[in-house]
Amino acid sequence: MEQFGDFRVCRPCPIAANERRLLPESEWAKVDLTFHLGDASGTPGYWNMGNRVVDEEDAALANWKLSCGDHMAFALNAFKGGQVGVFPEQLSNWQWIGNTIRNYLKYNEASETFQVLNGFAYTGGSTMAALVHPRVQVTHLDAAKTSVAAAKKNLEMISSVHPASVRWIVDDCLTFTGREIKRRAEPAGRAAGYHGLIFDPPAFGRDNKGN
Repeated sequence: MEQFGDFRVCRPCPIAANERRLLPESEWAKVDLTFHLGDASGTPGYWNMGNRVVDEEDAALANWKLSCGDHMAFALNAFKGGQVGVFPEQLSNWQWIGNTIRNYLKYNEASETFQVLNGFAYTGGSTMAALVHPRVQVTHLDAAKTSVAAAKKNLEMISSVHPASVRWIVDDCLTFTGREIKRRAEPAGRAAGYHGLIFDPPAFGRDNKGN
């Protein structure tokens, strides 16, 4: 059981399946959204709210948001596969990213843009975490159009960040990175390259061609 903003969520978690519940049943009864796994026959998983099935188009979820500090915000939803649009366990990593970039720029006052490549970027947690200074520009890279669209929506909720601070790329991370290495090795390539690289690949995934 997890609490994301105004919604309490229950999702299957294999490592917790045999653990004892610490909260009383009265607290579990307050769950708003429950995700049910699909089965071996190919039936997909689904979300339900109370006694009805819901998906990402449901009006009841339209204003489900989660703020994280003063420059991070997530528009959450009942996405396919049991995801809600944020991995909160990444919070300490996001804080480290922001602090590391902030400290670097504090002691390196040159006017050049601080370039970050964020691969497997999902809905933009690390992208937003990196945007702690006007000199930062992030290349947000993910193979899923839906993830990039969600990240753009998240960034629109942050008034302190200029849209031009992010370059949005829908592409396979390994393919794009390989092209970038070749481009930057050429005489006409970007001399500065990237100052920071962020990659958090899933255990399994598909590229934008379904491979």
